[in-house]
Amino acid sequence: ILLYTGDGVAIGSGGNAVTGAAFTPDLTWIKNRDAADSHQWTDIVRGVTKNLSSDSTAVEGTDTEGLTSFTSGGFTVGSDVSYNTNTEDYWAMCLKADNTSGASNTDGTETTTVSAGDFFSIVTYTGTAAVDTFGHGLGKTPDLILIKHRSGTFGWMVYHSSNTSAPETDYLQLNTTAATADLAGFLNDTAPTSSVFTLGTNTTANTSGGTYVAYCFVFDTTAGAEGSPFCGGVYTGNGADDGTMIVSDSLLMHCIKRTDAASNWWLFDQLRAPTYNPTSTRINPDSSGAESTLTGLEQDYLSNGFKQRKGTSNTNVSAATYIWWGIKKNGGQLWA
Repeated sequence: ILLYTGDGVAIGSGGNAVTGAAFTPDLTWIKNRDAADSHQWTDIVRGVTKNLSSDSTAVEGTDTEGLTSFTSGGFTVGSDVSYNTNTEDYWAMCLKADNTSGASNTDGTETTTVSAGDFFSIVTYTGTAAVDTFGHGLGKTPDLILIKHRSGTFGWMVYHSSNTSAPETDYLQLNTTAATADLAGFLNDTAPTSSVFTLGTNTTANTSGGTYVAYCFVFDTTAGAEGSPFCGGVYTGNGADDGTMIVSDSLLMHCIKRTDAASNWWLFDQLRAPTYNPTSTRINPDSSGAESTLTGLEQDYLSNGFKQRKGTSNTNVSAATYIWWGIKKNGGQLWA
Protein backbone atom coordinates (compact mmCIF):
# COMPACT_ATOMS: atom_id res chain seq x y z
CA ILE A 1 0.00 0.00 0.00
CA LEU A 2 1.33 3.42 -0.99
CA LEU A 3 0.31 6.82 0.32
CA TYR A 4 1.13 9.83 -1.84
CA THR A 5 0.34 13.51 -2.29
CA GLY A 6 -0.96 14.81 -5.60
CA ASP A 7 0.89 17.49 -7.53
CA GLY A 8 -1.64 18.17 -10.31
CA VAL A 9 0.97 17.70 -13.05
CA ALA A 10 -0.47 16.54 -16.39
CA ILE A 11 0.97 13.64 -18.36
CA GLY A 12 2.22 16.01 -21.05
CA SER A 13 4.42 17.61 -18.40
CA GLY A 14 5.61 14.30 -16.96
CA GLY A 15 2.75 13.44 -14.60
CA ASN A 16 3.22 12.34 -11.00
CA ALA A 17 5.54 9.33 -10.65
CA VAL A 18 4.50 7.47 -7.50
CA THR A 19 7.15 5.11 -6.07
CA GLY A 20 7.77 2.96 -3.01
CA ALA A 21 6.47 -0.49 -3.97
CA ALA A 22 8.86 -3.46 -4.00
CA PHE A 23 7.66 -4.56 -7.45
CA THR A 24 5.99 -3.38 -10.65
CA PRO A 25 2.23 -3.45 -9.96
CA ASP A 26 -0.31 -5.22 -12.19
CA LEU A 27 -3.36 -3.79 -10.40
CA THR A 28 -3.79 -0.50 -8.60
CA TRP A 29 -6.78 0.57 -6.56
CA ILE A 30 -6.54 4.34 -5.94
CA LYS A 31 -8.70 6.57 -3.71
CA ASN A 32 -8.52 10.29 -3.04
CA ARG A 33 -8.52 10.51 0.75
CA ASP A 34 -9.42 14.22 0.85
CA ALA A 35 -12.35 14.47 -1.55
CA ALA A 36 -15.46 12.65 -2.75
CA ASP A 37 -13.82 11.20 -5.87
CA SER A 38 -14.61 7.69 -7.06
CA HIS A 39 -12.29 4.75 -6.43
CA GLN A 40 -10.15 3.97 -9.49
CA TRP A 41 -9.15 0.42 -10.47
CA THR A 42 -6.61 -0.07 -13.28
CA ASP A 43 -4.89 -3.32 -14.28
CA ILE A 44 -2.34 -4.57 -16.78
CA VAL A 45 -4.73 -6.90 -18.65
CA ARG A 46 -7.42 -4.30 -19.42
CA GLY A 47 -4.60 -1.81 -19.99
CA VAL A 48 -3.38 1.48 -18.55
CA THR A 49 -5.75 4.47 -18.81
CA LYS A 50 -8.67 2.01 -18.41
CA ASN A 51 -10.61 2.63 -15.20
CA LEU A 52 -13.43 1.08 -13.21
CA SER A 53 -14.87 2.36 -9.93
CA SER A 54 -15.90 0.04 -7.08
CA ASP A 55 -18.44 2.61 -5.86
CA SER A 56 -20.15 2.75 -9.25
CA THR A 57 -21.90 0.59 -11.84
CA ALA A 58 -20.42 2.70 -14.66
CA VAL A 59 -18.88 1.07 -17.71
CA GLU A 60 -15.12 0.97 -18.12
CA GLY A 61 -13.72 4.37 -19.03
CA THR A 62 -10.58 5.62 -20.76
CA ASP A 63 -8.73 8.38 -18.95
CA THR A 64 -5.54 9.72 -20.53
CA GLU A 65 -4.93 11.80 -17.38
CA GLY A 66 -5.47 8.83 -15.07
CA LEU A 67 -2.98 6.03 -14.51
CA THR A 68 -0.90 5.86 -17.69
CA SER A 69 1.91 3.46 -16.80
CA PHE A 70 3.00 0.82 -14.32
CA THR A 71 6.65 1.34 -13.39
CA SER A 72 9.30 -0.41 -11.35
CA GLY A 73 8.23 0.39 -7.81
CA GLY A 74 4.97 2.15 -8.64
CA PHE A 75 3.01 3.96 -11.34
CA THR A 76 2.51 7.31 -13.07
CA VAL A 77 -0.71 9.33 -12.95
CA GLY A 78 -1.83 12.49 -14.73
CA SER A 79 -3.91 15.46 -13.66
CA ASP A 80 -7.32 13.81 -13.23
CA VAL A 81 -8.60 14.81 -9.78
CA SER A 82 -9.38 11.21 -8.82
CA TYR A 83 -5.66 10.43 -9.09
CA ASN A 84 -3.65 13.60 -8.65
CA THR A 85 -5.14 16.86 -7.33
CA ASN A 86 -2.41 19.21 -6.19
CA THR A 87 -1.74 18.92 -2.39
CA GLU A 88 -4.48 16.31 -1.83
CA ASP A 89 -3.63 12.94 -0.27
CA TYR A 90 -4.18 9.56 -1.93
CA TRP A 91 -4.23 5.88 -0.99
CA ALA A 92 -3.16 3.15 -3.44
CA MET A 93 -3.23 -0.62 -3.08
CA CYS A 94 -0.75 -2.25 -5.48
CA LEU A 95 -0.86 -5.96 -6.37
CA LYS A 96 1.41 -8.07 -8.54
CA ALA A 97 0.28 -10.91 -10.83
CA ASP A 98 2.83 -12.00 -13.46
CA ASN A 99 3.76 -8.59 -14.96
CA THR A 100 2.32 -9.50 -18.36
CA SER A 101 -0.76 -8.29 -20.18
CA GLY A 102 -2.15 -11.81 -19.92
CA ALA A 103 -2.10 -15.13 -21.73
CA SER A 104 -4.85 -17.24 -23.22
CA ASN A 105 -6.29 -19.77 -20.75
CA THR A 106 -8.35 -22.73 -22.00
CA ASP A 107 -8.96 -24.53 -18.70
CA GLY A 108 -12.68 -23.76 -18.89
CA THR A 109 -15.32 -24.21 -21.53
CA GLU A 110 -14.68 -20.57 -22.47
CA THR A 111 -11.27 -19.05 -23.17
CA THR A 112 -10.07 -16.31 -20.81
CA THR A 113 -7.08 -13.97 -20.75
CA VAL A 114 -5.18 -14.34 -17.49
CA SER A 115 -2.29 -12.68 -15.68
CA ALA A 116 -1.70 -14.91 -12.66
CA GLY A 117 0.69 -14.85 -9.75
CA ASP A 118 0.80 -17.50 -7.04
CA PHE A 119 -2.20 -16.18 -5.09
CA PHE A 120 -3.77 -13.42 -7.21
CA SER A 121 -4.95 -13.32 -10.80
CA ILE A 122 -6.56 -10.88 -13.20
CA VAL A 123 -9.00 -12.51 -15.61
CA THR A 124 -10.84 -11.01 -18.57
CA TYR A 125 -13.55 -12.87 -20.45
CA THR A 126 -16.56 -12.46 -22.72
CA GLY A 127 -19.96 -13.47 -21.40
CA THR A 128 -22.08 -16.20 -22.98
CA ALA A 129 -25.45 -16.05 -21.13
CA ALA A 130 -25.08 -19.83 -20.70
CA VAL A 131 -23.68 -22.00 -17.90
CA ASP A 132 -19.94 -22.11 -18.62
CA THR A 133 -16.60 -22.40 -16.86
CA PHE A 134 -13.79 -19.86 -17.00
CA GLY A 135 -10.11 -20.47 -16.18
CA HIS A 136 -8.49 -18.29 -13.50
CA GLY A 137 -4.89 -19.55 -13.78
CA LEU A 138 -4.10 -19.87 -10.08
CA GLY A 139 -3.75 -23.62 -9.67
CA LYS A 140 -5.45 -23.16 -6.27
CA THR A 141 -9.07 -22.55 -5.40
CA PRO A 142 -9.85 -18.84 -5.07
CA ASP A 143 -11.51 -17.63 -1.88
CA LEU A 144 -12.47 -14.18 -3.12
CA ILE A 145 -13.65 -13.27 -6.62
CA LEU A 146 -14.66 -9.74 -7.64
CA ILE A 147 -16.37 -9.48 -11.04
CA LYS A 148 -17.29 -6.30 -12.94
CA HIS A 149 -19.11 -5.98 -16.26
CA ARG A 150 -16.83 -3.66 -18.22
CA SER A 151 -19.20 -2.90 -21.08
CA GLY A 152 -22.43 -2.58 -19.11
CA THR A 153 -23.78 -0.66 -16.15
CA PHE A 154 -24.00 -3.59 -13.76
CA GLY A 155 -22.67 -3.89 -10.22
CA TRP A 156 -19.59 -5.62 -8.82
CA MET A 157 -20.44 -9.25 -7.99
CA VAL A 158 -18.57 -10.72 -5.00
CA TYR A 159 -17.92 -14.34 -4.05
CA HIS A 160 -16.33 -14.92 -0.62
CA SER A 161 -15.63 -18.44 0.58
CA SER A 162 -16.93 -17.68 4.11
CA ASN A 163 -20.14 -15.97 3.01
CA THR A 164 -22.74 -18.40 4.47
CA SER A 165 -22.38 -22.17 4.74
CA ALA A 166 -22.92 -22.51 0.97
CA PRO A 167 -21.14 -19.42 -0.43
CA GLU A 168 -21.39 -20.59 -4.03
CA THR A 169 -25.17 -20.10 -3.83
CA ASP A 170 -24.99 -16.48 -2.66
CA TYR A 171 -23.49 -13.13 -3.58
CA LEU A 172 -22.63 -9.66 -2.34
CA GLN A 173 -22.04 -6.50 -4.35
CA LEU A 174 -18.97 -4.35 -3.75
CA ASN A 175 -20.71 -1.18 -4.93
CA THR A 176 -23.73 -1.43 -2.59
CA THR A 177 -24.56 -1.84 1.10
CA ALA A 178 -26.94 -4.74 0.40
CA ALA A 179 -26.89 -7.88 2.54
CA THR A 180 -26.04 -11.32 1.18
CA ALA A 181 -28.64 -12.68 -1.21
CA ASP A 182 -29.23 -16.02 -2.88
CA LEU A 183 -28.73 -16.13 -6.65
CA ALA A 184 -28.32 -19.40 -8.53
CA GLY A 185 -27.66 -17.52 -11.76
CA PHE A 186 -24.39 -16.07 -10.45
CA LEU A 187 -22.09 -19.10 -9.96
CA ASN A 188 -24.74 -21.66 -10.92
CA ASP A 189 -24.52 -22.81 -7.28
CA THR A 190 -21.11 -24.30 -8.11
CA ALA A 191 -18.01 -23.68 -5.99
CA PRO A 192 -14.82 -22.54 -7.74
CA THR A 193 -12.10 -25.14 -8.29
CA SER A 194 -8.33 -24.94 -8.53
CA SER A 195 -8.64 -24.27 -12.27
CA VAL A 196 -12.01 -22.61 -13.03
CA PHE A 197 -14.99 -20.69 -11.72
CA THR A 198 -18.47 -21.43 -13.05
CA LEU A 199 -20.93 -18.76 -14.13
CA GLY A 200 -24.65 -19.15 -14.60
CA THR A 201 -27.03 -17.11 -16.71
CA ASN A 202 -27.21 -13.96 -14.58
CA THR A 203 -26.53 -10.96 -16.83
CA THR A 204 -24.53 -9.04 -14.23
CA ALA A 205 -21.68 -11.56 -14.49
CA ASN A 206 -22.37 -13.34 -17.78
CA THR A 207 -24.43 -11.47 -20.37
CA SER A 208 -23.95 -12.61 -23.96
CA GLY A 209 -21.15 -10.66 -25.64
CA GLY A 210 -20.42 -8.55 -22.57
CA THR A 211 -16.81 -7.95 -21.57
CA TYR A 212 -15.80 -8.61 -17.95
CA VAL A 213 -12.90 -8.56 -15.52
CA ALA A 214 -12.53 -10.87 -12.52
CA TYR A 215 -10.02 -10.39 -9.70
CA CYS A 216 -9.30 -13.70 -7.93
CA PHE A 217 -7.57 -14.11 -4.54
CA VAL A 218 -6.42 -17.20 -2.64
CA PHE A 219 -6.40 -17.01 1.16
CA ASP A 220 -3.65 -18.64 3.20
CA THR A 221 -6.17 -21.11 4.63
CA THR A 222 -6.61 -22.78 1.24
CA ALA A 223 -4.79 -26.09 0.72
CA GLY A 224 -1.37 -25.43 -0.82
CA ALA A 225 -1.60 -21.68 -0.20
CA GLU A 226 0.85 -21.38 2.67
CA GLY A 227 2.70 -18.12 2.14
CA SER A 228 -0.24 -16.31 0.58
CA PRO A 229 -0.33 -12.65 1.65
CA PHE A 230 -4.13 -12.77 1.55
CA CYS A 231 -6.37 -14.00 4.35
CA GLY A 232 -10.01 -13.79 5.29
CA GLY A 233 -12.90 -15.37 7.11
CA VAL A 234 -16.08 -14.73 9.03
CA TYR A 235 -16.89 -13.61 12.57
CA THR A 236 -19.90 -12.96 14.79
CA GLY A 237 -20.28 -9.66 16.59
CA ASN A 238 -20.80 -9.53 20.36
CA GLY A 239 -22.19 -5.99 20.71
CA ALA A 240 -19.63 -5.03 23.36
CA ASP A 241 -16.84 -2.48 23.57
CA ASP A 242 -14.68 -5.43 24.60
CA GLY A 243 -15.44 -6.67 21.12
CA THR A 244 -14.89 -9.75 19.01
CA MET A 245 -11.27 -10.75 18.43
CA ILE A 246 -10.45 -11.94 14.91
CA VAL A 247 -7.34 -14.11 15.04
CA SER A 248 -5.03 -13.85 12.04
CA ASP A 249 -1.53 -12.79 11.13
CA SER A 250 -0.61 -9.17 11.71
CA LEU A 251 -2.47 -7.27 8.98
CA LEU A 252 -1.47 -4.42 6.73
CA MET A 253 -5.05 -3.95 5.55
CA HIS A 254 -8.47 -5.48 6.10
CA CYS A 255 -11.97 -4.98 4.71
CA ILE A 256 -15.20 -5.85 6.57
CA LYS A 257 -18.80 -6.34 5.37
CA ARG A 258 -21.85 -7.22 7.43
CA THR A 259 -23.69 -9.95 5.51
CA ASP A 260 -27.01 -10.44 7.33
CA ALA A 261 -28.19 -6.81 6.97
CA ALA A 262 -27.45 -3.75 4.87
CA SER A 263 -24.15 -2.09 5.77
CA ASN A 264 -21.24 -0.39 4.07
CA TRP A 265 -17.99 -2.10 3.23
CA TRP A 266 -15.34 -0.80 5.65
CA LEU A 267 -11.63 -0.69 4.71
CA PHE A 268 -8.86 -0.08 7.25
CA ASP A 269 -5.07 -0.22 7.03
CA GLN A 270 -2.10 0.43 9.25
CA LEU A 271 -0.55 3.12 7.05
CA ARG A 272 -3.49 5.50 7.42
CA ALA A 273 -4.10 4.57 11.05
CA PRO A 274 -2.59 6.52 13.94
CA THR A 275 0.45 5.01 15.64
CA TYR A 276 -1.67 3.81 18.57
CA ASN A 277 -4.83 1.78 19.15
CA PRO A 278 -7.71 2.03 18.66
CA THR A 279 -8.12 3.27 15.09
CA SER A 280 -11.28 4.13 13.17
CA THR A 281 -9.80 5.72 10.04
CA ARG A 282 -11.73 4.22 7.15
CA ILE A 283 -12.48 4.28 3.45
CA ASN A 284 -15.69 2.78 2.04
CA PRO A 285 -15.13 0.81 -1.20
CA ASP A 286 -18.84 1.28 -2.00
CA SER A 287 -18.77 5.07 -1.59
CA SER A 288 -16.91 7.95 -3.21
CA GLY A 289 -16.76 9.72 0.14
CA ALA A 290 -13.49 11.04 1.51
CA GLU A 291 -11.57 9.25 4.23
CA SER A 292 -12.88 9.89 7.73
CA THR A 293 -12.52 8.84 11.33
CA LEU A 294 -15.92 7.58 12.45
CA THR A 295 -17.02 7.09 16.05
CA GLY A 296 -18.30 3.56 16.50
CA LEU A 297 -15.74 1.91 14.20
CA GLU A 298 -12.87 1.72 16.70
CA GLN A 299 -10.62 -1.31 16.29
CA ASP A 300 -7.24 -2.50 17.54
CA TYR A 301 -4.53 -3.71 15.19
CA LEU A 302 -2.67 -6.52 16.96
CA SER A 303 0.21 -8.86 16.19
CA ASN A 304 -2.24 -11.76 15.90
CA GLY A 305 -5.19 -10.14 14.16
CA PHE A 306 -7.63 -7.33 14.94
CA LYS A 307 -10.16 -6.68 17.70
CA GLN A 308 -13.42 -4.72 17.67
CA ARG A 309 -13.72 -1.95 20.26
CA LYS A 310 -17.31 -0.77 19.77
CA GLY A 311 -20.59 -2.65 19.79
CA THR A 312 -22.11 -0.97 16.74
CA SER A 313 -23.93 -2.46 13.75
CA ASN A 314 -21.22 -1.52 11.26
CA THR A 315 -18.65 -3.98 12.58
CA ASN A 316 -19.75 -5.59 15.85
CA VAL A 317 -23.48 -5.75 16.62
CA SER A 318 -24.47 -8.69 18.80
CA ALA A 319 -25.10 -11.95 16.89
CA ALA A 320 -24.55 -10.28 13.48
CA THR A 321 -22.39 -11.96 10.83
CA TYR A 322 -19.43 -10.28 9.12
CA ILE A 323 -17.07 -11.47 6.40
CA TRP A 324 -13.62 -9.97 6.09
CA TRP A 325 -10.51 -10.23 3.93
CA GLY A 326 -7.08 -8.75 4.38
CA ILE A 327 -3.43 -8.50 3.43
CA LYS A 328 -0.78 -9.64 5.87
CA LYS A 329 1.67 -7.06 7.12
CA ASN A 330 4.83 -8.97 6.24
CA GLY A 331 3.69 -12.14 4.51
CA GLY A 332 3.63 -13.64 1.08
CA GLN A 333 5.50 -13.45 -2.17
CA LEU A 334 3.88 -10.18 -3.22
CA TRP A 335 6.31 -8.43 -0.89
CA ALA A 336 9.42 -10.35 -2.02
